[in-house]
Amino acid sequence: MTARLDAALHELAALGPELVEHANRIGAILWAPPRIVVVGRLKAGKSTLVNALVRARVAETAVLEATTLVSVYQEGAPARADAVLLDGGRVEVPTHHGAVTGLPVEPGQVSYLHRILPSAAIRDYTLIDTPGLGTLTTENDRRTRRVLIDGFEQTRVASVDADAAVFLFDSAPRADEAAFLKRLGFTPLNTLGVLSRADGFAEGALGSRDPVEHAGEHSAALAAQLRDTVLTVLPVAGLLAETSHTGALTEDDARRLAELAPYAPLELIDLLDRPDPAPIPGVVRDRLLDLLGEDGVVRGRGVARGGAAALNE
Repeated sequence: MTARLDAALHELAALGPELVEHANRIGAILWAPPRIVVVGRLKAGKSTLVNALVRARVAETAVLEATTLVSVYQEGAPARADAVLLDGGRVEVPTHHGAVTGLPVEPGQVSYLHRILPSAAIRDYTLIDTPGLGTLTTENDRRTRRVLIDGFEQTRVASVDADAAVFLFDSAPRADEAAFLKRLGFTPLNTLGVLSRADGFAEGALGSRDPVEHAGEHSAALAAQLRDTVLTVLPVAGLLAETSHTGALTEDDARRLAELAPYAPLELIDLLDRPDPAPIPGVVRDRLLDLLGEDGVVRGRGVARGGAAALNE
């Protein structure tokens, strides 16, 4: 099939000089890595999922202006970031340790942020992150539509129009979220539903059941309900995935977590809520919760005796 398509493009280009550019543009679309867009309501866990997929903490969270823009992540070197402007121009964006530290132009001038990262994790696809739904301003919605629906760059470099969508929600998607997906032109054949924060599902760390297992059952029920919107629904513990895939967990973290192994779950939850959570300092408690969440701390405290590698598995 690939050879036949390539031959057809060569035949098209041979019909006249004016068709060479068109043939090259079609070829760029066909041979480029798949473009996958991540869509979800604000605070649905998009940033942690994007970081986990890229295997680096790069999702825009620190600079407020950047969180309202579409961001495109592609594999390459050296690491850099550009603001692609509405007029097609590019402006270099400052970064530090992979994170954007400022926006040199007004957000209203920007079509999207183009991030180049030396990450093998995104070698086979391009990842597109969008502003959170639900609190989209008119301007944010216009930016997303401009890049993903209107295809501002599509006719020139075909680098942003998406081939598939990852649709994030933390319980069940709302009607406006499903409607937004349809406006983007996605169908169940190229849309994957993700139930985020699976490790906090239902009663979370306080429940008698593994929340991820419980979330899996709920995901199966949602997949049946949403068959007109998504191909299937998968439960994902985004925070744990981010911590594991970005290498954020250290041996010292594992050692301090293992100190909590003797405590029963309810006793441990109570301890974590105290101002002084001895035997660990409050700052260590806060770091462990930031990395693993409550359920990760409760269920990982015994595993931590095997070190960070055991926890990352």
